[in-house]
Amino acid sequence: MKWRFNSILSSTSGKLGALRVNLLRAIRSEDYLGKSIYEEQGRLNCKQLANLKLGRKDVFFQTDRRDEENSAISFMVDLSCSMEGFYIQTATEVVVQMANIISKTNSIFSVVGYKDMGCLRLTVFKGWNERLNSKTKEQIANMGDYVDGSTPIVDAYRWQLRNLDKVNAFKKIAVFITDDAVGSDKKAFNHFTGVAEQMGIYPIIIEISGRYRSDIKNLVAVNDIDDLGKSVMGNILKRLK
Repeated sequence: MKWRFNSILSSTSGKLGALRVNLLRAIRSEDYLGKSIYEEQGRLNCKQLANLKLGRKDVFFQTDRRDEENSAISFMVDLSCSMEGFYIQTATEVVVQMANIISKTNSIFSVVGYKDMGCLRLTVFKGWNERLNSKTKEQIANMGDYVDGSTPIVDAYRWQLRNLDKVNAFKKIAVFITDDAVGSDKKAFNHFTGVAEQMGIYPIIIEISGRYRSDIKNLVAVNDIDDLGKSVMGNILKRLK
């Protein structure tokens, strides 16, 4: 039930203040606020008080606000056998923390697990049109129950980009979570990262229990949930604004 999600949330908050600030800034676009002056209706322009005394009527101003655009964030979580134990636990903590932050905005997100059982097998823990409610919280918190099979990195990454490309959103972010980014072909990762950027999608690769690699673009090594609040993740999110 949702209590498990909330338990993970409260026990892993750690030093994630920077993650919260940077993630919110990344997925929120600036509100548009236009202002027109010398209007005969609206709010009184204090700078025009002298003209008001002279009898002029165009001493008001009006504002035009456009709501911020939404973002779509796709989480793809490795459910292969190598993710058992610490790895899927940490991956779950990552998704729980980020999902909680995103849920407080007007952005949408999905959480899908992937593994190879002779072919690509997907498990949807939260769909695009679903709310973060008791049902989806329980499903996300229990992703570890689905660990099995091998790791179809290329097929899963390709599916994620195609799926996200169909979503109507101002910003699109693909968060790909695995324990095998460095062990896999870095050329494949960098190829799909390039493809994502050409599609207007911003990719973030999170490797659980990994180490930072400058030769894999937008890679974040997470050995502990607090790593999400550190400079590597912060710099990636800042570039996304």
